[in-house]
Amino acid sequence: MRLRHWGLVALGVAAFAGTAALVRAAVPWPSDGALGARWDAYSAEAASIDLVAVGSSHIARSFDPAVFDAEMARRGHPLRSYNLAADNMQPTEADFVLRRAAARSDGALRFAVIELLHFAPRGMLKNHAFTDRAIHWHD
Repeated sequence: MRLRHWGLVALGVAAFAGTAALVRAAVPWPSDGALGARWDAYSAEAASIDLVAVGSSHIARSFDPAVFDAEMARRGHPLRSYNLAADNMQPTEADFVLRRAAARSDGALRFAVIELLHFAPRGMLKNHAFTDRAIHWHD
């Protein structure tokens, strides 16, 4: 009886994992806001990007890859960076985007600039709970 019980548990876990993988494959990358456009551009050049920046609007509006790359080259450390930050990006979404960027880069990605933020107040998250972006990274 115990063996059958654990077999059913294993079957349930496998069914859940399989369903989650199918849903993940069917949900497209979100197109709302700047993140969709930034992701498309990053995907086209991922093999040549050395550094990505992820975070909220603070990074999205203040990290300029062209300025950063020029300064790094001037200091003798040439690299190519890309800004994957977006308005209201929370740490959990930043983690998701960074993992996807690393997987997409085929090993070219060497560095990341990560904005360390506290989690947003409950009301802010509640307002964005059912956006395409929020649904996409909740895997």
